[in-house]
Amino acid sequence: MTLTHGGARPRSSNDPVIDWLLDTDPSIRWQVMRDLTDTPAEIVAAERSRVASQGWGPRLLDQQRSDGHWGDGVTTPPWWSNLYTLLFLRDLGLDPMSARDRRVVHMAIKDMTGVPDAIFVVDVGYHKGVINEAAKLGIPVIGVVDTNHSPEGVAYVIPGNDDSARAIALYVRGVADAVLEGRVHALNEVVDAVKNGDDEFVEVSEQA
Repeated sequence: MTLTHGGARPRSSNDPVIDWLLDTDPSIRWQVMRDLTDTPAEIVAAERSRVASQGWGPRLLDQQRSDGHWGDGVTTPPWWSNLYTLLFLRDLGLDPMSARDRRVVHMAIKDMTGVPDAIFVVDVGYHKGVINEAAKLGIPVIGVVDTNHSPEGVAYVIPGNDDSARAIALYVRGVADAVLEGRVHALNEVVDAVKNGDDEFVEVSEQA
């Protein structure tokens, strides 16, 4: 299916479902153009660039507080809100190389007070520099290792495809859920220790 283009969005594709999808938010439109039509790559890229300035993208970006966090910090911890907001922005298609995206990420992590306990890497070939730096700092790496890359320097190997967007989303969400579940478990242990009157308990930092 080939589309002709004009104005802010593609003209009719002669398919009512695709036309309906194209008449929505830029975050949906660019992915429909990429996956369901023969739209040229440069036009898809131009449509994707609108995610940061039109529709749901800027509405979500504008909700980032001046301290860099999303959420209210009471019912929703900042690290939880930041994690899933950044994942959602990625799903919308916000360009990770754009100036606004870089500023958003910088604001979200600027309060980190120390090195992380571990680093999760999807493409260990592309991010080889990260793995080398992690080794210097003694930080264990959890990495998705495809068949065309070496697992050297990766402490915990996850064999998998690092080229598929859907697979990457699955890995990232799985690791994120595991981290959050671990934090909840740790907090529950502290609560149980306090209830039982134990004098010693593990301090759980909000920055972890």
